[in-house]
Amino acid sequence: MGAQDGTLYLLGQNFQSGETQLPRATGAPRLSNLSQPPSRSSTPSATSPPPFYISQTARVVSGVTAEQVEAPKNYVDYDDEPDKLKDLLKGRQPRDSKERRAASTDSGRERSPTPSNLKRKELPKSLRSATHSPAFTSYPPSPREPAVEYPYDLSLWCHIIPPRYGPGHAISRVLLIDDNQSIAVLQETGDLSVFSLHDGSCLATVNGPSVTLHPPSGIEDKDASHMLWLWNHLEVYHIEESTIILASATVSPNSPSSASMDREDNGALKSRLSIFELHSNDHLSPLEVCLEKVGQWCYDGASFGVGLHKESDSTVMFFTVTTNGHFAVRSLKLLPRVALQMEVIHHPAEKDIANEIANAVSSIPLPNPFKSLKSHSAEHLPLPLGPEKRGPGRVKLEDERDLGEILEGCAPIGFRTRSIGGKVLAVCWSENQLAAFEYEMGHLRVLYTDLVVGIQDAQWTTDATYILLFGDRAESYTLDIVDRNNDTIDTNVISPHWTTIVKSQLQHTILIGEYDAVDISSSTQVLVTSLSENGARKLAAFEIAPLNASRVLWQARSSKHGSSHTSRPEITSMLPLELDVIVQGYADGVLRQSSLMQLIGESEKASHSQKVSDSPLNGFVTGLHFVQNSRTREKFIVGGGDDGSVAFWTAEYVPIRLFLS
Repeated sequence: MGAQDGTLYLLGQNFQSGETQLPRATGAPRLSNLSQPPSRSSTPSATSPPPFYISQTARVVSGVTAEQVEAPKNYVDYDDEPDKLKDLLKGRQPRDSKERRAASTDSGRERSPTPSNLKRKELPKSLRSATHSPAFTSYPPSPREPAVEYPYDLSLWCHIIPPRYGPGHAISRVLLIDDNQSIAVLQETGDLSVFSLHDGSCLATVNGPSVTLHPPSGIEDKDASHMLWLWNHLEVYHIEESTIILASATVSPNSPSSASMDREDNGALKSRLSIFELHSNDHLSPLEVCLEKVGQWCYDGASFGVGLHKESDSTVMFFTVTTNGHFAVRSLKLLPRVALQMEVIHHPAEKDIANEIANAVSSIPLPNPFKSLKSHSAEHLPLPLGPEKRGPGRVKLEDERDLGEILEGCAPIGFRTRSIGGKVLAVCWSENQLAAFEYEMGHLRVLYTDLVVGIQDAQWTTDATYILLFGDRAESYTLDIVDRNNDTIDTNVISPHWTTIVKSQLQHTILIGEYDAVDISSSTQVLVTSLSENGARKLAAFEIAPLNASRVLWQARSSKHGSSHTSRPEITSMLPLELDVIVQGYADGVLRQSSLMQLIGESEKASHSQKVSDSPLNGFVTGLHFVQNSRTREKFIVGGGDDGSVAFWTAEYVPIRLFLS
């Protein structure tokens, strides 16, 4: 979900309700059953598993004796040598003095060793035998906080902040790419970024207007640098092994120039197009994702009326809807990089520029080291050699073919397509007219036209179903093939020589009310985002059929459990700076400072503290930390909100000032 400040909110499925289904490790026996097979019992008749788990390391250690691990006795005790020699002469096993004294002592009576000697001499039981170890007991689990039931299907998973964001960098379009593993995001400023859906990281980003290329051959080169463009359309196509991204822009209403590029256009609307190729795990970028700009040019038409289509013979067609409601196509070919490099090497213009640079370098006057230096003004600075260098594009276009009129005498304000095999189904609408048509192999056929007023958007959901969006509702339509008697005809028995009639029939009407943004790409539900009664952002799903019911999938928690505002805000975090200086974070995104007596006595006075942060966060204040600059000794409070934002507050001034969020 894109925002006006240029950031993204990723919502994921809420798994809190199914937490009890996951196995939790509460002790060693449960871990043994999950990680290792049960050990064999010491008695053959036993069939029950052992009461505790013996690890592989303990089992190996238990089989090692003390003699195997003790160091060999390489020293010689000279006091015992005469006694050992006597034992050898008598044919007995030689014994040392300690063993001889112990034997003489035990000959009279047996004595039990003292506990102190026993503790010193005997090895740990874990080394002697694992069976002597006490039975493992699982400690009681730590007390948990009471589980808070989250009533929604989705929860906020990630808040993505692109490399460039803020006022004027609003998100205009978001599309899934790379088998739904990533998203392509277009901002109004022309910044195109690719983000991973695994962790929200930015894989690639490029500013389309900053990379300038020559237009394809046959396209007039227009200088669009003086225009202020609003990038608002994005399309993704998979052609053979390439992923092609089309981004188009229209002239912004705040542009100092008019919509026409020059007077020769007679006020015709001009749009700007940029084509990118996404490289992912290929020979150009084997370890990273890269966006390469392969073409750009200006065209006569609306920004939304462009697209690519692959014909049955594998020819790629570039189509446009002109400002007068005509449908035009061109054959498009993406040049390989090898051919492009050869073309750059043999380009005569590049040779001329190289010669000019060489002549300019050879004619540079050498400075006189004995001449006194003097300051130079801006008038004496060297001028650049020429205009900004633009590279060649990789897009080759054939001549344009106008296939006919779609809307009679009306300027289109919207256009949606769907590729089905080798043909294109499309709907195009104006202020008071809607037309559906199909294109295949250079032929255009208008299926039907109708008078419809107030269309905000349209989207194909299936090959024969589309949804129209209005100010407060959405309507689902199907395309049916009928005969002259208005009877439905089975598409499997249609003869190519028949003259068929296509009719659009209303199936469902979904009342969605006021909204800020809508997604109508699904055939089963309509996603709507708007503000709730308490001012919190929410995302709701409206089922198309059969009950036409709605449910809230997610809602920002401006207060506890999304309830309405209360007279006393809720404390969500707390940071004691001193014994009598305590900073609290509240559910309204504000920091307040109170004393210990205020918190103990009357908690309502704490929420009306005189020390209040100047700018609230867009959500709960979830965590607070105290830091200090080691160089300036300035103190800060670092915290964040449940919307993913991070903020820095001062800790020494009144009021508490927010530096960065």
